[in-house]
Amino acid sequence: MPRPPEIPDPIWRRLQEMYRLHRAANDLPARFGERFELKSIDDPYTKLRPGDRGTLLDEFTDGVNVPYTILWDSGSVLSVYPVEVRPLGQKILPEDLEA
Repeated sequence: MPRPPEIPDPIWRRLQEMYRLHRAANDLPARFGERFELKSIDDPYTKLRPGDRGTLLDEFTDGVNVPYTILWDSGSVLSVYPVEVRPLGQKILPEDLEA
């Protein structure tokens, strides 16, 4: 999948950089590159709004929750819980980011 047109060039380059860092550390998350849409948010300090889209950079497990760290197409990076996002059924593949 080439760069989706809704992802600005600077965000695409940042995704490429994050991919290279994960690959170099040999800790690429299995879901890295999956695209999500924000369903809800109750953080008063973010400009993100329902309907915003982003790409998963990382996921953490604390035994109970699995928050996703997402690079939003606006350039913001914010961790959210799976109930706050909807998968779009799209994934940016590693070979797309290596170009």
